[in-house]
Amino acid sequence: MATPPVVLEDTSENIPRIFSWAIAGVLVAAGAYLAYRDWHLAFRGLGFLFAGVGALVVLYMARAVSRARRSVSWPVVDGTVVRSEVVTETTGNGITTYDPEVSFEYEVAGQRYRSHRIIFVDINYGRDAARATVDRYPVGSRVSAHYDPRNPKMAVVEPGMAGNVSHYYLGFAIGLAFALIGVVFAYLVPRF
Repeated sequence: MATPPVVLEDTSENIPRIFSWAIAGVLVAAGAYLAYRDWHLAFRGLGFLFAGVGALVVLYMARAVSRARRSVSWPVVDGTVVRSEVVTETTGNGITTYDPEVSFEYEVAGQRYRSHRIIFVDINYGRDAARATVDRYPVGSRVSAHYDPRNPKMAVVEPGMAGNVSHYYLGFAIGLAFALIGVVFAYLVPRF
């Protein structure tokens, strides 16, 4: 009986949900403590938090744009879509998100890999856009996997930014907005 080949999966940007919730809990507790001690200090802390989140979003987007631009010149191999579905999630406050979950497998130098990257930025899709994306990549279909020659676990099916420029720049705009709100809260609001 032959053993199935080992498939290496790109998990470079998966953050465990429990870790995210733990950070959020610490931040809420710190904010409550600061509000109890001094509301000016609380606003300043909230401002620094927003500015920090904005800076992280801008850095994430800069990295995504850099990868997207480099991916145009990456080697290309044939891949096969192994998963393609719209995952719907409704939060406690009634907001519904639609995420096209598309995974594809490909082979580089005799090693099998699996990636879930359509483009290099995780974005929120509307229901119709998520469905259209999944429809472009049905299970079993062939795709061109553009893989990073320095890290073959990282591959994408839509290299570059063509057709997706608005997704990339929207992330920059959101990051800059958070940073600006943070500056206002950190330096202007506490003076009133």
